[in-house]
Amino acid sequence: MKAARVVSMLVVLGLMACDPLGAPYKDAAGVELTSGGDIIGHVALCAGEKVTAITLQPGEWAKTPGASPPASMMWGVASSTGGSIESFPIGSAPDGFRTFKPLAEPLDPHASYYLVITTDLPGATTPAQVYFFPDDLHVDRVMSSNGNYVTSDAFHGSTPRKCSA
Repeated sequence: MKAARVVSMLVVLGLMACDPLGAPYKDAAGVELTSGGDIIGHVALCAGEKVTAITLQPGEWAKTPGASPPASMMWGVASSTGGSIESFPIGSAPDGFRTFKPLAEPLDPHASYYLVITTDLPGATTPAQVYFFPDDLHVDRVMSSNGNYVTSDAFHGSTPRKCSA
């Protein structure tokens, strides 16, 4: 079971790394399990960058190259002005955001999910994104989109990203 997850994650990570236009990109999304069982999303922002939308998709969407976001989006929030948030609980709207798709039920620990964080970074065509299984997350460790587990401080302090062309 774990081997299939690793293969699925590698396929998804390969798809996420593609940006055919060569535009600025970020490998800057992560998820973390809290001791209380909540899942926290993380994004490492470039200077002056703001988050404009966050969505949670079923994991099978991430495995289909070029697929449009599914009608079965599980959760979504947006901000017309953007927010300089770097961490947020999945399922709750951060300050300054409005929920346009409430999370209807708790996440299945054995299912896969795809968290997509859209920002206002000029020229970016690839949002920050991470594919995960809740039961693969560790308490107080952020799993980044490249599959590494680090502390929150290490994630926000040293996440590799390209902030300008």
